[in-house]
Amino acid sequence: MQKNQVKNILIISCLTVIMGFLLLKSAEYMWHYYSSPVYSIDCYVKALNEQAYEKIYHLLDPNSIKEMNDKTVVTQYYNRFYAKENKLIHVSKVGWLNGKYILAYEFADGVKKEALTLNKNRDGWKICFPFDFSEVQIIAPNGSQVSLGGVKLDYKMGIGYKKEKLLPGKYMLKVELPHEADKDYYQMIQIPQTTKVVLPYALGQIQIICAPHLEVHLDQLSEASNQGIIQLPDILVGNYQLELVHPEGYLNPVKIPIRVTEGNNMIDIQEYSLSKAGSAKWQQFLNDFYQNYEEAITKHTSEGIGPYFLETQKEKQLNLFNAWYIAEKNIVGVDVVYKPEAVTIDQEGRLHSSITETVELTNQEYDDLEQKEVKRVYKVIIKWQTIVDISTNEWKIVNRSIKESVIAVKDLEGKWIQY
Repeated sequence: MQKNQVKNILIISCLTVIMGFLLLKSAEYMWHYYSSPVYSIDCYVKALNEQAYEKIYHLLDPNSIKEMNDKTVVTQYYNRFYAKENKLIHVSKVGWLNGKYILAYEFADGVKKEALTLNKNRDGWKICFPFDFSEVQIIAPNGSQVSLGGVKLDYKMGIGYKKEKLLPGKYMLKVELPHEADKDYYQMIQIPQTTKVVLPYALGQIQIICAPHLEVHLDQLSEASNQGIIQLPDILVGNYQLELVHPEGYLNPVKIPIRVTEGNNMIDIQEYSLSKAGSAKWQQFLNDFYQNYEEAITKHTSEGIGPYFLETQKEKQLNLFNAWYIAEKNIVGVDVVYKPEAVTIDQEGRLHSSITETVELTNQEYDDLEQKEVKRVYKVIIKWQTIVDISTNEWKIVNRSIKESVIAVKDLEGKWIQY
């Protein structure tokens, strides 16, 4: 009896050891499996076969989906690519090759093998996003409304319309042409197979030479003529309305119907005229300038008129003012009258006008003949050829040169005697 008990105890002990060993090995195996790249691959394959695409996001290496980094976006893309566009039937494992895991994808049109790369981080083995980003260039008429897959694209000079960071798949290209009479253009394109799409339309290039700082409109297209020359490439051949507008409204708009032909087209616009708002601004500018001009003579300083000149001309013009009205003078009374002549606008968009300036001043000076201080009255008449930059709301005198000048002094009988 005792022998049987001992025997049973030994058997139970052996079984316990064996079971413990098996459990330990099983746990070790399970730990190795769940922490291995194979487990990540199995989960990935299962999610694809069950179309449980929402489970894939957490299996991917975060660094590989920085451009997307959104579970909904990733899920929608997997559903679109595998379920809708390519009709995935089944995925199976093939094995390792050169450090990558090979999967076989069975589609409706055949079987394709693709390699997966895995990276290990603190959360375990993660699968690198298996799709590469691509880009496509679309040559369409400038001014078109272009969208790819519902995303609007902007025109870039010398490039056309371009979309970067595109994932593989099918995208609908829609082009709304700049002329309402033209029908919209549609084309389904395949990425990455398609890298460039050229629409079947005749295009021309336009060079517009005009005054700087104008807004140039060609139907829906708008550009600023900052340097006085505008290049408009990829313009659909046809008739257009060209319009040039001053940003502050100081010039009358220039409107010209034009015909764009295939190849190079050049338009040179040189005639401009001051608008009603520009005329009012010109009158206000002169009033303010000559009010400060008279005050500057009275106060024997040129500071008040400095802001009216372009910075590059300021020193020259203030030196001229000082020579006429401040240096070696002691003016105690002054009256300034001005009369502008007709205004013209040059091809640079600058205002030109001749202004006759009459300054009657009383100068306190020493009379050598009478041997005493006297107050003598002079009249200075200067005809200035004036050029003004009117491109912004702050007008500046670009140049002011003397065309004619007369100086007269009033004698004791009140008569003017010309020097």
